[in-house]
Amino acid sequence: MSKPIAIIPARGGSKRLPRKNILPIMDAPMISWPIRACLESGVFEQVVVSTEDEEIASIAESYGARVIIRPPELATDEIHEGHAHNQVLDTLAAEGIAPEFFLVIYATAILVNAQDIVNSEAMTRAEPLPDAVMSMSPYPYHPYKAFVRNEGGFWNSMYPKECKMQTQTYPHVLAINGTFCWCRVDVWRKNMHYFPEKFACYEMPGERAVDIDTPEDYERAVAYTKLMHAGEGD
Repeated sequence: MSKPIAIIPARGGSKRLPRKNILPIMDAPMISWPIRACLESGVFEQVVVSTEDEEIASIAESYGARVIIRPPELATDEIHEGHAHNQVLDTLAAEGIAPEFFLVIYATAILVNAQDIVNSEAMTRAEPLPDAVMSMSPYPYHPYKAFVRNEGGFWNSMYPKECKMQTQTYPHVLAINGTFCWCRVDVWRKNMHYFPEKFACYEMPGERAVDIDTPEDYERAVAYTKLMHAGEGD
């Protein structure tokens, strides 16, 4: 059985934030950050970027990733990204590379570091063995505090009983933070989704869980990354 592989899906056709996967973050393309974290972790057999875009492919290769070109029909807004993951797995299988797990990590995961990858990979081998390990972070406000507008124009608690509890009794809950997910290959092949029955969570601080979809998200990410790395190299 081969070591795990990393897959970084990176289409060129982002609509809300054009070319977002290669926009600059501290003088380096966005996609370079997860590539470097994956390589520095020493965990992977290969770090693969799946893209249909020649510029993204060239940049990814310059930072040490392998590129597997995605056919145009697997790079539309309508297609499930899992089909592109399967193309990568099929390509590697034809070369005799058969990992038990693969990591999907997004090009926007600019503050995920090598230690996150090492620590979360260890969870794939911990008893009881999971079929997926998803990166998650705490909510800024607990879900018990959620309210929803009713038909009369007023607002009702979504958890009318629990919202009256003392906050120190609230259970610890996490939310998917959109940075990475480990998937067991055989389970993924059967279901092709990220939420199998045996599902584990890797908790990371919310301030390092960057989700970038809009120009405003990008501006905040640039500012926050500079703040996180302030003083380095002085």
